[in-house]
Amino acid sequence: MVEVMACPGGCLGGGGEPKSDDPDILSKRMKGIYNIDASKRIRKSHENEEVQQLYHDMLGEPLSETSERLLHTSHAPRGSAREKLSRFLSAADHRDAKQASSLCAHDVVWNTNTETYGAACGKDAVESLIQEKLPKVVKQCGEEFPRHRLASPIEGTDVIGPDGSKYRFDVILDKDGLIQRLTRVNMDV
Repeated sequence: MVEVMACPGGCLGGGGEPKSDDPDILSKRMKGIYNIDASKRIRKSHENEEVQQLYHDMLGEPLSETSERLLHTSHAPRGSAREKLSRFLSAADHRDAKQASSLCAHDVVWNTNTETYGAACGKDAVESLIQEKLPKVVKQCGEEFPRHRLASPIEGTDVIGPDGSKYRFDVILDKDGLIQRLTRVNMDV
C-alpha cells in the first residue's frame, strides 16, 4: 500500500506524471484528485474492508510487530553510517557474507560484544563469522526469517534484534565511506 495523498495535492507533479506546459496543471490535477476522493464511499484506509481483512487475517493490529515489519520502512541519507549499518545488517540477516564484507574497509573491526561471536577483524573474518558462525536461516512456506530492524524510522543507529532485544551500533566509516569499525552496544537493562 502506498499513501499517495501524504501532502496537500499529493505528488501531482512528481515522477511518472505526464509533463505539461500548462502553468495551472498542478491546481487542475489537485482539483481532479480531490473530486475523485470526495465521491468515494470509503475515503480512509482504516475503513477499507480489504485493509480490515488484511489486519484480521495477517497483520494483527496497527503497529503490531508484523505490520511494522511488513509495512513500515526507514530512511537514511545515502552514504551515512545509518545507511551502511542498515545494508550491512540486511546482508548479514540474509547470510550474504560477500555483500556484507563489500561494505567494509579491508581492516574493519566488527565487535559483536557477545561471548558467542566475539570480534571479527578484517573482511575475511567478517565473511567467516557470517558464513560459518551465525546460525543458518531456514525459511519455510513463505515465512519471514528473523531479522534486524532499525528502531527509529528516520535517524540513529538503534536496532531491534531478531529476538526483540534492543541495542545500538557505533559505526565509524573510513574516508571512502566503508565501515571501519562496527561495535554493538547492548541497551537492554
